[in-house]
Formats: sequence, structure tokens, C-alpha cells
Amino acid sequence: MIIGPMLGWLVLLLGLMVLVRDLLMWLDIGRWIPLAVFDLWPEAPAGPVWICPVLLATGAALLLWRRPRPRIRRRPFARRR
Repeated sequence: MIIGPMLGWLVLLLGLMVLVRDLLMWLDIGRWIPLAVFDLWPEAPAGPVWICPVLLATGAALLLWRRPRPRIRRRPFARRR
């Protein structure tokens, strides 16, 4: 279906947006302060997990999960050797 790849592209785009936000913050204030999971979801377990790799990996997994595979064409009456 089309929902998996669309959701994959959306999550991948969100990951890239977070990466750009983190880079702009780093250039602006001179310190690396990445956006963490806890910043987006306060009920998350304690632990400074950076959200960018999580979003990028999830988006890539969704894109590769339902990737169309090439069909193998076989001749119906092929000789066997």
C-alpha cells in the first residue's frame, strides 16, 4: 500500500528537520544541545536519547519495509539441462 512509504518519507523528513534545527542551534549558541526524546514526550523514560537518529532510522525502515521487489520472469516451457 501507499501508507507505509508516505509515513516513511514523513518520518524521514521530520528527522532531517530535527537535524537542521540542532545544527542551527549549534551554530547560533556555540554549544551542541540536541533535541531529546524527553523534550518531545515528557512521559518518556529518563535518558538523553537524541531524537534525530531515532526518526531517521524509523523512516528508513518504513521505506525499506514495503519496497517493491523486482519480479523474476520465468519462461513457461524452459528446457532443463
